Amino acid sequence: MFIPSNHRESWQLLRGCWSVSHLILLLTTIKLWLPQNAFPQVPLSDLGLLCPVWMQTLAVLALFSGLILTLPVKRFERYQIVGMLTYIASMAFLFLTDQHRLQPWAYQFFLIGIVLVTCESARAIELVRLLVISIYVYSAISKIDFQFYHTTGKDLIGTILGFVGLDINSFVEPMKTYLISVLPATELVAAGLLCFSRTRKTGIWVASLMHFGLFVVLGPFGLGHMPAVLVWNLAFVVLLIALFKMEVPLRRRARSGDAQVSMIGTVVVMIAVALPVTESLGRCDHWIAWGLYSPRNSRVVFEVHDRYLANLPAEITYFKHSSEGGFVTLDLDAWSLSQLWAPNYPQARFQLGLARYLVEKYDLQDGFRMYVLEMSNRMNGSRDSIQIATFDRLKNVAKRYSVNSIPRIDNP
Repeated sequence: MFIPSNHRESWQLLRGCWSVSHLILLLTTIKLWLPQNAFPQVPLSDLGLLCPVWMQTLAVLALFSGLILTLPVKRFERYQIVGMLTYIASMAFLFLTDQHRLQPWAYQFFLIGIVLVTCESARAIELVRLLVISIYVYSAISKIDFQFYHTTGKDLIGTILGFVGLDINSFVEPMKTYLISVLPATELVAAGLLCFSRTRKTGIWVASLMHFGLFVVLGPFGLGHMPAVLVWNLAFVVLLIALFKMEVPLRRRARSGDAQVSMIGTVVVMIAVALPVTESLGRCDHWIAWGLYSPRNSRVVFEVHDRYLANLPAEITYFKHSSEGGFVTLDLDAWSLSQLWAPNYPQARFQLGLARYLVEKYDLQDGFRMYVLEMSNRMNGSRDSIQIATFDRLKNVAKRYSVNSIPRIDNP
């Protein structure tokens, strides 16, 4: 990889920020990455169902080994390319074997890793900047939504106002709307400022203050989110400073082989930037489209009849809520947070796999019902839904998805 000598220190800083932040995020969600039987695994494809558990263990060891080799330590310099390639292969395999691992931060860092190893420094900086700006844009767009304004957005602004002794419910509806609109507006302003060299410094300040604000609001004195969310916001600030304060080095004329390798990173980022446009068509997952803190995603509501609760272990029934007609609702989101320290994957396809796991493993074929809720209407929050009350119906609905929804029943 070509790195001008006067930019080597800045380049090493960027790579160091990426690798250290990535290691910390992996450690804060380590239970998600290790083979485990506390929560179902739903592979991305049928191929993932065929992979034995010991391969996941090897992949985790290779993942951490590869990341350690990418650290900006002099003795590791000769092994950095090997480390990056090991990391990419391991991460891809771990995504394949459980789509739950496609957390937005993991997806972001994976994309950055591909760019860092395939592109020369000038091109890499440009592509990662484009990726970061697109995250802010798509995240803002996802918040311009009825569900966000009446749920998560209201909670976020309500928490901020609570810090200064104000109650969001004391404001009239138009004022609530204006206050909540500050959140997506800030992301769009940050994205716009980061696009131009003259305003980039201001953009770094705006984006950094936004992330620090989220850290406070989502932290233990606010909404009490999991550590990974807080670490990701701090990591974003570090990456912003390392990435956007760096001068882009002049490009050299690339050799044909280098140009072909660089094209890999370029194509990957361009696909990642374009793919979120297809979310409304059902061709892109909510997190892959950077739907952050936006609850309009598709989902599943899973209920079990009282008579069959004894079939389930206590660590699952702990998350039951009252329903009607002799059924109780199992909170799949709370179950995920408790067992893996990570939020549930916000996609009906994946959650259908969770339901199928529970039905098959705990013999609930005659004692469950569930509702598959499609993505909500952006303007009024309404959703189409499908009710499922038989196992055959569940399997038929699962066939609608082009991505796998069948869980591993033999979790390690």
